[in-house]
Amino acid sequence: VDADFEKVCKTAKALGTDVIRVWASDKDAEDFTEQEYIELVKALKDCAIIAKNYGQIIAFEYHYVTFCNKAEDILRLIKDCGMDNVYTYWQPAYWVNDYWQKGFSEEQRIEYNLSEIAKLKDKNIGILITDHNVHETLAITDRAYLLYDGSILESGTPEQLANNPEVRKRYLGQNFELRKAVLRKREEDE
Repeated sequence: VDADFEKVCKTAKALGTDVIRVWASDKDAEDFTEQEYIELVKALKDCAIIAKNYGQIIAFEYHYVTFCNKAEDILRLIKDCGMDNVYTYWQPAYWVNDYWQKGFSEEQRIEYNLSEIAKLKDKNIGILITDHNVHETLAITDRAYLLYDGSILESGTPEQLANNPEVRKRYLGQNFELRKAVLRKREEDE
């Protein structure tokens, strides 16, 4: 791992990036033995140490068929690595074919993604979401930045954005309605 990952860090540095995205294995967390998990943590910690020497961070990809397929698993892995340069990228589970094979509806998939984000948020982990599903994104965020034509059009709470005439005109549309039912449900669950 060390020699190969050293090359990755050197390449990243040459490309001018300080973030290295990592797939944490090629199987789901529930398929790991305890010994395999210990070895995974050691290997990832070794990578994080090498990256730190280059001023880089490790960001685990949040994907199906990796150890980081659920919020609680990725949080455990980050904690057990014990390095201050280890983070995650949230990538909603659009790729999970099991959803469709199990008959999950689009609404169930979205609810699952929102619940996974809420778990991370409950742990006081800041989350940056980039998404085109404005209804769902504004339902879960505390603050949003709307990009339009390559620039920040406006930022604020979901309510501020939904009530902003310029945002409605250029981005949301005049008939946009903030899905308060999702927001209320979240508040009730807390």
